[in-house]
Amino acid sequence: MHIVYVVADRGIPVYGSKGASVHVQQIVNALHKLGHQVTVVAASRGDEAPCLPVPVQQVRSEDHVANDGESRDRRVQARERRAMRDAECIAGHIQRLGSATRVDLVYERFCLFSRAGLTAARTLGVPLVVELNSPLRLEQREYRDLIHEAEAAAVEHDVLAGADRVIAVSEPVADYARGCGAAAARVVVLPNAVDPEQFSPEVPRIELPHAANRTVIGFSGSLKPWHGIDNLMHAFRELLAHDAGFHLLIAGTGPLETWVNGFVAGAGLEDHVTTLGWCPNHELPAVLAAADILVAPYPPLDDFYFSPLKLFEYLAMGRAVVASDVGQISAVLRHRENGLLVPPGDRQALARTLRDLGEDPPLRLSLSRGARETALRNTWQHTAAAAIDGLHAVGRRIA
Repeated sequence: MHIVYVVADRGIPVYGSKGASVHVQQIVNALHKLGHQVTVVAASRGDEAPCLPVPVQQVRSEDHVANDGESRDRRVQARERRAMRDAECIAGHIQRLGSATRVDLVYERFCLFSRAGLTAARTLGVPLVVELNSPLRLEQREYRDLIHEAEAAAVEHDVLAGADRVIAVSEPVADYARGCGAAAARVVVLPNAVDPEQFSPEVPRIELPHAANRTVIGFSGSLKPWHGIDNLMHAFRELLAHDAGFHLLIAGTGPLETWVNGFVAGAGLEDHVTTLGWCPNHELPAVLAAADILVAPYPPLDDFYFSPLKLFEYLAMGRAVVASDVGQISAVLRHRENGLLVPPGDRQALARTLRDLGEDPPLRLSLSRGARETALRNTWQHTAAAAIDGLHAVGRRIA
């Protein structure tokens, strides 16, 4: 099939290193590996080195220079209106593309204010797959700024109700999609996944100063409160009070980076902690390979709707994984089979579990094998294939 993949959010450059960009790259690459012709149409191509074997076409509306004296609300309104114009431009571009060559399916990563995929698919008479990674409208309202919420909600409803298939990364996201108008029978839950060739036990590890003859505990991800880095730091200090034979490796940056550095200095842990800052995705496997145990210490969250990319990357590395028993993690990890689960936010339990695991090499080996086996069942190609499975039978619909 010829699949047009759409990402209308300027904040997600196709050639970028943030998690959303990596997700785009992996899905597109997986569709290509499955033998499909893929054309990416995006509001932002990005300025990093091209990393996809398919054409990436940047389409966006004309930028208008903002007045520095405008209020914050006016700037937000202008940005939201620009997103709407971008979506209209993308829809028109895909329609013209469909007039010049056969298009069999439109696959859109859902973005606020974008009906691009829906408009183009209806005009061309082809199926539409919408990928929903989070309740974007609620996130935007709570954590950022949202002025045209009624319009955002209308777009959200139209797109989710009009899609032939809605891919949700978790059950809570699927519930959200159904609540916004998606037909229950068309909603499919497909968690995030991993490239087991990129993230592999065979990857050479980086060298860590001060870590020789110590059990290395690794963490990767944004240093944000809801990723639980504070829980990990306190648990690690408690762990060292009982056994000094551990080393902590942190790869990531974020709002708590200064706090982490201050904690390390204040507790005198400089020889026991290595912080690397942000690591591009292509460098991350070698970083994770330096760890014996990998940790996802999420705190208790009532609305844990995430599908953590790092969980699947951890598993693919064939390392023992310790993670909070919360959300989708609880469905992926089977305690003592492919990982260990701890109560979210329980620092003492986390410290105790890490200590016990460090003292039990046979258990680490068993968990490592189970982790790798789980990763091999959760690849991007499996996800991409399931996302479009059977849609060729829908055929070209009447516009």
